[in-house]
Amino acid sequence: MDIVSDEIKSVKDIIQVILKAKKTIRMYLPNNPIYAKTLDDVYSRFTDFFSMGDDLRLRIRQNELVYSNEQVYFNQDKEDNLALFFFKDGVREITFLKGLTKDEVIDFLKILSSDFDREIIDDDVVTLLWEKDFEHVKYIVDESFLIEDEDYEASMIKQVREKSATEDDILKAYRDGLTAEAEKTSVAVASLNDSDLQALAREIEKEYRSKIDRAIAVLFEVLYQAAEPPVFSEICGFLADAFKYCIEKADFLKASYMLDKVRDMIEKGHLSDDWAMPLKRVLSFAGSDTVINAVGEIIDSDVVLDEKDFMACIKHLDKFAIPSLMRLLGELRSIRGRRLAIEALCHVGRYDTRAIARGLQDQRWYVVRNTIYILGRISDKTSIEYLSKVITHPDQRVRKETIKALGSLAGSQGLPYLKTALFDSEPSVRTAAVKVIGNIKTDAAKRILMDVITSDEFLNRGFDEKKEFYEVLASWADSEVADFLTNTLKKKRFFFGRSKNSELRACAAYALGLMGCKDAIPILEKTKNSGNRLLRDMSIEALKRLM
Repeated sequence: MDIVSDEIKSVKDIIQVILKAKKTIRMYLPNNPIYAKTLDDVYSRFTDFFSMGDDLRLRIRQNELVYSNEQVYFNQDKEDNLALFFFKDGVREITFLKGLTKDEVIDFLKILSSDFDREIIDDDVVTLLWEKDFEHVKYIVDESFLIEDEDYEASMIKQVREKSATEDDILKAYRDGLTAEAEKTSVAVASLNDSDLQALAREIEKEYRSKIDRAIAVLFEVLYQAAEPPVFSEICGFLADAFKYCIEKADFLKASYMLDKVRDMIEKGHLSDDWAMPLKRVLSFAGSDTVINAVGEIIDSDVVLDEKDFMACIKHLDKFAIPSLMRLLGELRSIRGRRLAIEALCHVGRYDTRAIARGLQDQRWYVVRNTIYILGRISDKTSIEYLSKVITHPDQRVRKETIKALGSLAGSQGLPYLKTALFDSEPSVRTAAVKVIGNIKTDAAKRILMDVITSDEFLNRGFDEKKEFYEVLASWADSEVADFLTNTLKKKRFFFGRSKNSELRACAAYALGLMGCKDAIPILEKTKNSGNRLLRDMSIEALKRLM
């Protein structure tokens, strides 16, 4: 059997033991021998694989996992489908790097087992992976991750493929038609009377797509030839009607073309106010309630549209479109609809973050969370003030999104608010906050973590959470932290609180190993013989790293 075949077999074996471990974690407590043996088996299979290769990269499709262009897992069932578990939350590729630790394997398996109780956990796979901040597990996410739907990608690809040929032909014919119309500069255009304009309006309303191309071309030709401001203004009104018609037909390419032409006339035409104002009204109309409502109906439906053309059209909107788009964001029900509305708001929101921030006052948690995401994407420092007001929002999903946004936007300025989150009522929120603080890497951030760890309240937290705090603290890897951890490891407490203190000492031992602190070897040699199993195990693991 060749090396490639050995790797394929090894990957299949890993997947099988992962599926077994997933069920075991649900059935048994961590102190059960079967539970421990299963975890050892998974880690052993990974170790066997890495003896043959460096990285294990799995491409994820809806019902299958692929390694090195070979299918290594397939399952069409909706329930207990490992591929679908990742795919439906947007994960398209996952890679296990050489050096994968047993703790990372355990954390990864816990994430897999979370689908058993997702209604309670309320987090998607991407969030769970992000919170663990794996060093040797990397993943690639489809950017539509914010609000996912398992059938969306497959149905969209199918529809686009079915229509791609005819759509390309139509677009080519349209571009050729516009070019031909632009070249007819020698054609004389007669003045239009009221009846002519009425006929032109009726032409715009007709259903045949071929007619709108000609109507748009004629409208601009007449606009160029208009001799009086009233006529010019009336034609601009017809342009607005034509624009709305294109939006209702989901033809964002034509709609964007019209706004490009209008903007070009304003910027390069050197027009007086009497002539420029009607054109500006066309641009304003593009962000009006009337048009935004029409946009909402399209993006919330299953109509196939080109998202690049959609964004090209959105780029013409100004800050006055923000209230309508924010209202729309709360009304949309489809995944694509919300995602496109968010993308639009990320663009126009740069013009007025205060208008975006009003969404933080909404009673619906998902509107508030999406608003926070938008503010984070805009990356305006003035948003820190708005975000600080929702760090204590009643919904933990909102609080987590606020922590992410503050971490990427505020940096050290966000420390006072992130410190508040370290005392949140939800452990998952506290864990998210400590990871973000760990990325700031300032002395002030380090001091905050050390103060929390030494507080009386911290002693009563769960071991997994304590371990996360110590792991983040170890990332500073300086002498102050080394001394702090060593002193914690030496500290003994008799009678009351002895078991809780042993947890802190175990965490300190684990962190010293992560830091590579060889000065701690003598004390670790002592604690590896501790009567407390947890302290003993963590000390032994630390020594393995250091020896």
